[in-house]
Amino acid sequence: MKRYKTIILSMLCVLSLTGCGHKGTSGAKKDGDLLGAQTSGQNGSGLTSAGEIPEEEIFLSKEEALAQIGLTESPKTVVATTYAAAELLDKVGSNLVGVPEEYAKDHKEYEKYAVIGTEEQIDYEALKTIEADLYVFDGAKREEIEPNLAELKLPTYFTNLHYVNTVYTCIQILGITCGDEEKMKEVFYQYLDDQQKALVVANGKAAQNALLLMVDESGVYMGDASCYFGDMITKIGAINISYLLDESVTEGKKGYLPVNVDAIVATNPQVIFIENRGVADPIAQIQGAFGEQWDSMLPVINNDIHYLDDTFKRGGLDNANYLQKLADIVYGDQPVVVQ
Repeated sequence: MKRYKTIILSMLCVLSLTGCGHKGTSGAKKDGDLLGAQTSGQNGSGLTSAGEIPEEEIFLSKEEALAQIGLTESPKTVVATTYAAAELLDKVGSNLVGVPEEYAKDHKEYEKYAVIGTEEQIDYEALKTIEADLYVFDGAKREEIEPNLAELKLPTYFTNLHYVNTVYTCIQILGITCGDEEKMKEVFYQYLDDQQKALVVANGKAAQNALLLMVDESGVYMGDASCYFGDMITKIGAINISYLLDESVTEGKKGYLPVNVDAIVATNPQVIFIENRGVADPIAQIQGAFGEQWDSMLPVINNDIHYLDDTFKRGGLDNANYLQKLADIVYGDQPVVVQ
């Protein structure tokens, strides 16, 4: 890993101070997605050159990592209740004894794992039958999950694997405590490499105004950079139009905000991303919210509307790949801007 001596990272404060557990936020639409996102650096990448940083200043010590999960010794067996956590734990060499159905189906060796339901529907009865030293859950769903754990009294850890930067912290905490430290570093640097490849696509190209719309049964909402999709859009250097709106429109709220059609249209978005949460015809619902102004918007005229499919919701190590996909969508056909 010597080629990484010159390394990263304004996010060192994220790595050493915040942990990767859930930190609730307030917003217009309270939702498991609304976790605090941190963005900084050129093009909102969160990465800056930090000169020569010794690895001992980048990575947590074992004692620090164990303190984050509330244990005094490394767990020998681990249950992961999300795909992203199972994948990360697998890659860092953990002894997984329970995974969600989605992960088991995607891996030939799934027979050795106990299946503990799906990501959306954890089988708490199945959890009772597994004796493990640590059970890893999605921090975005902590308020929903914790009441179901009250009687089980399991050693639990809630991760934040939805955001690009917080994944670095989770790699460390879970890798150092539950896996092999060298494998952890390989995974850490590979994730960094993959993220940097996505940023290269955007390098030297004009920033695009991007609108993120979330559609569910209750209506249509605009997502700002505190939503994990909004965070990714910002990371590739696109301008989330929520930044362009007056505070009188956003009312200081964060997350998924009610749609203000006139204010959104005035920002002239150039690309639209849609996160559909189970609506049969999301475009019809959006058209109902925007009225006649929908058809006059540039992305609608240019057919520059893109759906964020369910795989984007997994987060974890795939976040870097998602950044690449988003960068290709936004910048793939753009010429480099000559300064």
